[in-house]
Amino acid sequence: MAIRTLALLASSLTLPCAAEQHWAVIAAGSNTYSNYRHQADACHAMQLAKARGIPAERIITMIYDDIADNRLNRIPGKVFNRPSDNEDVDVYDGCQIDYSGSEITPTVFLNILTGTSNGAGKKVLQSGPDDHVFIFFVDHGAPGIVSFVGGTMHKAQMQAALQTMKDQQMFSQVAFYMETCESGSMFEGMDIEGIYAVSASGTDEPSWGTYCDSSDTVAGIDLGSCLGDLFAVSWMETLDNLTALGQTITLQEHFEVTRDLTDKSKVMQWGDVSFTDENAQEFIGGVDGGKVLSDKSPTKSEVSSRLATIFSLRRQLDLAENDADRDLIERLIQWEEAAMEHVHSVFARFREMAAPSDPEMQAAIEEGRQKPGDEACEMGGHNALREHCGPIFKANGAFALGYHQQIVNVCHEVASGLNFGVSGALQTICADSVAEAMGEVTV
Repeated sequence: MAIRTLALLASSLTLPCAAEQHWAVIAAGSNTYSNYRHQADACHAMQLAKARGIPAERIITMIYDDIADNRLNRIPGKVFNRPSDNEDVDVYDGCQIDYSGSEITPTVFLNILTGTSNGAGKKVLQSGPDDHVFIFFVDHGAPGIVSFVGGTMHKAQMQAALQTMKDQQMFSQVAFYMETCESGSMFEGMDIEGIYAVSASGTDEPSWGTYCDSSDTVAGIDLGSCLGDLFAVSWMETLDNLTALGQTITLQEHFEVTRDLTDKSKVMQWGDVSFTDENAQEFIGGVDGGKVLSDKSPTKSEVSSRLATIFSLRRQLDLAENDADRDLIERLIQWEEAAMEHVHSVFARFREMAAPSDPEMQAAIEEGRQKPGDEACEMGGHNALREHCGPIFKANGAFALGYHQQIVNVCHEVASGLNFGVSGALQTICADSVAEAMGEVTV
């Protein structure tokens, strides 16, 4: 959207000075270069919060941190969330990282939110009853779950943590933005006073990567991966532009602009919408100044998050500059393509085992849209995949998570009386599938 249009939507008030009682929690759950966009989004959000005046001690970040110095990064030491004619928009420069590597787990994230210690010297929320808290999470998702490198978080766990925050009087108001596939499902049913949420997608659809085309370069260099996620860059670039113009925008206006810019999925509002007439900058601070992004928008070429990994790997193969990198990427592509076939096969067997000789029920399992809600059954099935299918595919990967709805559907049938052990069946299927796949190339 053109800068002048954004300005018309914004208030004419100048931005308030950042209050000491503003907090930000920013988390990217993934790793590997094919997920470049997630860490770029998170560093951009951190930079935005910092530039808006939230003190460093009140910004808490979780970023695996394997992109800037990745051997496949063609601009070493830097990370970009947007195409540019130069390298001036390096979001990694000064990107504060509080938790990284093996610390990227659901437990650490939930502890941060509830103010529970993660170890000596590790920051967690210490907010109080008068504070504004902004939360941004980006990674892969599925109905009722989101992924971390070190595990998976169910909507029940997340909503329980948010309720604990409320019970412990850790905020006056919370704004929570989530960038994952099916992110709407994480907030469905949430009714906690003072918590407002925006999801990148509805309850049953993927989100989208953006700036994915070979023409979306930085200083003329193709980085071989999507630079951002469509919803994430839409809400952040809007605030970048308005803040640079010295303008404010309400949470409602911010939602509407972001919704219109995110034209590949249904951006949705959740929770307490009673305060959406307040300034969005009140939740991530605000200071005047800064640089207005070019009024000429780059190509926002989009790729479904479900297919972003294989898309990125094929791009990287075209860009490989030596035999060692080419060999590595070819093996990664071989593994990913085989993994996609294994996912398809495992879930075909799962449907057959859950509904033998019943094509109609198998079709319902494959195509149904039951709501997630049985945490034990759904997490049991997903964890069985993670533990026992690990040698042939990543259950936490975007493609495999696209099949998680089938676990939700079978768990619904179990709750309705079907005599079927979901986790046990998937453990057996995985064991058989791994045995059959022995001898295939994996990396």
